[in-house]
Amino acid sequence: MRTGIVSGSDGRITLTPAVRELVRFAELNLMAPWPMKGQFDAIFCRNVAIYFDEPTQARLWTNFGKKLMPTGRRYVGHSERVSVPEFKPDGQTVYRLAGVRR
Repeated sequence: MRTGIVSGSDGRITLTPAVRELVRFAELNLMAPWPMKGQFDAIFCRNVAIYFDEPTQARLWTNFGKKLMPTGRRYVGHSERVSVPEFKPDGQTVYRLAGVRR
């Protein structure tokens, strides 16, 4: 077991209260200006971009790149591919910023 994470027998993962306080879930209009001021260690946006055309996807990926910490990771769905120069693959559905070493 990792600290702060509890795995249930049904395959679900639960965050402990201490970790839950660090996480914020909120709706975000991906096409509107983003209200977040800081950068993130991880961005999870899975199976959303497949519904946008390629130019919109590229704009979305670029916006995510601006909000990701240099050592952060971007997680996408299995049917999504990130095709902008800001990102390099770091696994099957994981991307990292291109200019940053591991």
